[in-house]
Amino acid sequence: MRSYRAVRERKPLAFVLVIATILSSVLTGSAQRAAECTTRITLLQVNDVYQFAPVDRGTRGGLARVMTLKKEIQKESPHTLFLFAGDTISPSVESITYKGAQMIESWNTVGLDYATFGNHEFDFGPDVLRERIKESRFAWIAANVIDKKTGKTFAEAESFVIREFDGVKIGIFGLVLPETKTTSRPGPD
Repeated sequence: MRSYRAVRERKPLAFVLVIATILSSVLTGSAQRAAECTTRITLLQVNDVYQFAPVDRGTRGGLARVMTLKKEIQKESPHTLFLFAGDTISPSVESITYKGAQMIESWNTVGLDYATFGNHEFDFGPDVLRERIKESRFAWIAANVIDKKTGKTFAEAESFVIREFDGVKIGIFGLVLPETKTTSRPGPD
């Protein structure tokens, strides 16, 4: 009787161990597959950059630092997007002379991927902004800045962009604050 009872008492323990072993192997396999299927996407975002030189006697800022940081991050994460969230064409002392062309040239050099408008993009009026967009080697995105004459987005900027990395899709869109109509010079249309 004793040996039968011992076997019977061990059955629940054996059952638990078998289930635990099965679950462990299944979960480990799932975790391994998930790790193999993971795609790392890095988004770098800046905004309100009006000059390319460092500030505070060279101790902070500067687009050379930004470009170096971007390159370092891209080494670790090749699926990196560099985004600008508005306000670069103005205001700065240089913008008085160049109307933001110096910043577009700088962003082209740094390797910006996408930008959206801030209110200062319109400081010199819509025609100057159209010129800056033409000079850009990156895409402008603005879902809610509509040209009244054409019914399309201003300067035919994209409303949104979908990028795909290793089968993972991400959407990128830009929006401008409604106050931009009164805080800058977007023009009547």
